Amino acid sequence: MGLDGNNRMKKISYAVATMVASGLILLFTFIGIGDLLPGKDIPSIPASAILIKDLTNNQTIYSYNENESCHIASLTKIMTSILIIERIKLDTLVKVSRNVKKINTWKLGLKWGQKIRMSDLLYAMLIESRNDAALVAAEAIAGTEKNFVELMNKKAREIGATNTKFTNSHGLDTDGGNFSTASDLAKITRYALKKSLFAKIINTKEKDIYWKDGKTHHRKLKTVNKMLLLYEGVDGVKTGYTRLAGKCIVTTCMKNGQQLLCIILNTDDLWKNTPKILDYGFSYENY
Repeated sequence: MGLDGNNRMKKISYAVATMVASGLILLFTFIGIGDLLPGKDIPSIPASAILIKDLTNNQTIYSYNENESCHIASLTKIMTSILIIERIKLDTLVKVSRNVKKINTWKLGLKWGQKIRMSDLLYAMLIESRNDAALVAAEAIAGTEKNFVELMNKKAREIGATNTKFTNSHGLDTDGGNFSTASDLAKITRYALKKSLFAKIINTKEKDIYWKDGKTHHRKLKTVNKMLLLYEGVDGVKTGYTRLAGKCIVTTCMKNGQQLLCIILNTDDLWKNTPKILDYGFSYENY
């Protein structure tokens, strides 16, 4: 082959190598490092955002849109619970205000003038996600829900959840709703898990609570987080749903000394999709 032929072959080889390198760069950019870890392929589930973290070493196993701002529904109550635990004695007897009538969905049924212990409000919020319990607790701590929301946003900034915005204490689609990201929710949840009472309540399946007016009212709370019953090792945390947020979940699970944190925002089936994501996360024990 002549000199011109050698030059042509070198140019062709260079062009091919360049195309291959460019293709690999595009591949890495498109699917993300999480998909390239050894093990199972990431399950295909519909969601606005997904995050899987290994809490034993704070490593991210997989993320999808982790910094995308999303409505978070009752995942809001993780932050509400933090402030309750930090700011008031849990044996405090709280009087229900007239504002409780503002809550018109998924409520415990508290009425103006009734009295209930703060600890029972906390259990009602975290086990059955009752919205009136969150409002009553917020007013007891800060005087008004508006003041309490200011405390929520201040605490979010202190934790480092700078892309989070709260407008209410419960997570309903009122006042524009509450927004966060999967990344911020991971920070908020890790902070909350340091509270032993929080960690205990989110792993509680049933609890008797009481409140009073002229008589004593009783409710046996039963968890709405079916993952505690469906998947071995799950020990929390919180579910949420509104029309704008869709179905959301923050889950923690311990298996063989490894603890995972799984966050899924706006999916179609929590009880089908969350186990798939946890299975995927636990398949990377040696990543």
